[in-house]
Amino acid sequence: SQGVGPESNHSFGAKDGQKLVPIRSSEASSPAAQGLNELILQAPLSHIFSAPEEDLLDVMEALNVRIGLLGPFARSRVAVALEKMFKLNRCTDLFRDRAENLLLLIFTTVEGQALKELKQLIDTAGVGNDLLSLFGVLTRRGLRQALLAHFREDAEKFGERPIHVLSDIDMTVWVGTFGSGGPKFPSGPIPGAISLYGLLGGRITFLSARPPVWESKTRGALLDDIGIAEATVLQGTLKNVMMALVNKEEAHRGMGEQKQTAFNQFADLHPDARFVFFGDSGEGDVDFARNFMRPALDGKKRPPDRAALIHDVVGPDGTTPKTRPSERKQLADEGVYVF
Repeated sequence: SQGVGPESNHSFGAKDGQKLVPIRSSEASSPAAQGLNELILQAPLSHIFSAPEEDLLDVMEALNVRIGLLGPFARSRVAVALEKMFKLNRCTDLFRDRAENLLLLIFTTVEGQALKELKQLIDTAGVGNDLLSLFGVLTRRGLRQALLAHFREDAEKFGERPIHVLSDIDMTVWVGTFGSGGPKFPSGPIPGAISLYGLLGGRITFLSARPPVWESKTRGALLDDIGIAEATVLQGTLKNVMMALVNKEEAHRGMGEQKQTAFNQFADLHPDARFVFFGDSGEGDVDFARNFMRPALDGKKRPPDRAALIHDVVGPDGTTPKTRPSERKQLADEGVYVF
């Protein structure tokens, strides 16, 4: 059963109380499926979803009963289009209820590699759009719980869990106007960082202290200067950036806490992943790394699903490391390695 949570009073697409059973993905290779996927990939969904509600409900029902025919690319287009509608508040309660049911089916009628691909497509959909923001616009607790339960159940089927790189940006992969620390490298990409991430072979998600107003600029720099076209960017807050002007210690603590909050939410959506974190010793990353490793440690045993590495910044002389040898040893005992 494709439950939509206890808060729903009807099953979307059902007629006169009948239970609707979506077409299954075994039919996804048929000519009809190929044609439908091509149609959705080319359709102006933002224009279609601005139609009168009566027409929209017909579109929702048509998508609902044919959901099993859609591949990851088509599913991601529909999901992101619905998320944008929710953010613009352009829908009635009835339409939103049915659209949220459809979103649940978009995810729960696919599994394995196809689900992994779908999540990645949504996570890299561009400015203001990713799986975490989509999850955040869902209004019904039962639906959110059903979605997370499906992700957890699917993760248990993975033989080898995929690596997922988490990385800070400033002073970790890039030297620029953001971040703190001496001139260890000239402005621009830090040598070897992205090559190392590539060797790990996993997805890359950036945990940044930069506020949302910088997202377009951040993505532009990632593409133009580092060559990363597709990545998830989990952002900081303007409050912490402004706090750095008056109280750097408090700002760094806030930045670490914000990254921890963002990561915890992100990890819930990716229970299949093994995480490797790269940060720097300039702005809150050490605090984050300690919290990141703490729940995964079991006595002196290192966890198989998490690792944390910190790039040490330097003082104004450009040579003196910020982290003393005694601090490095203490961090290593906590599973955080400074290099």
